[in-house]
Amino acid sequence: MDREPRVEDESAWLQAVEEKFRALRGRPLLLSPADFERARGWYRQGIPLWLVLESLDEVFRQAAERKPPVRPRSLAYCEPAVLEAFAAWKERRVGAHRPRGDEEGKGGGMEVIEKALRAIAASRAPATARDLARGQLAELRERLARGEAIDLPTSLGEIGEDLAEACLATLPADEIAALQRTVEEELSPWTSQMSPEVLEQASHAALLRRVRERFHLPDLGLLPYF
Repeated sequence: MDREPRVEDESAWLQAVEEKFRALRGRPLLLSPADFERARGWYRQGIPLWLVLESLDEVFRQAAERKPPVRPRSLAYCEPAVLEAFAAWKERRVGAHRPRGDEEGKGGGMEVIEKALRAIAASRAPATARDLARGQLAELRERLARGEAIDLPTSLGEIGEDLAEACLATLPADEIAALQRTVEEELSPWTSQMSPEVLEQASHAALLRRVRERFHLPDLGLLPYF
């Protein structure tokens, strides 16, 4: 199914790519500075997040089927497939204009919202944070019911980030400081190679990832793809 391009927050986009790559690699790693800049290049070319995620899945699937199996170690290995898929997607879209609806992604929009609600209920998020996310999801569901064209992954990603921020705000100062120290240690091998802007984005993304792990929060922006 063809899809329209999305305008997404760069830090959230990069975080989603990083987490997908980590999951496929099966290791708790961060993107190297070179891979981080490579992913930023994909974002700035306008490559949709869903296309990158699907391409990574396909690359790892094919690599696992090789004799002997291969485990890609960097996004450089995946880049040819991502760019090829992007070129093919743009070719298909020439002259085609289709309105976006709640059928985007795998499963309808309403189904994905219900999945999000169940995941939040199963998390350890405080009641105040859950209520915030439920209210935002209810509003999103009403917009879908009215037939509005919605960029569902981006909308869900924003709600998920608000949920993580709300959970972070409930932690005592000493625990927040401990999380920040952990993030600094994680990024320390690459800090000198990052611009202040990139370092700030990477630090915030890593902190929110730690918060999601701490509260068993779902990554709402990825739900439409799984």
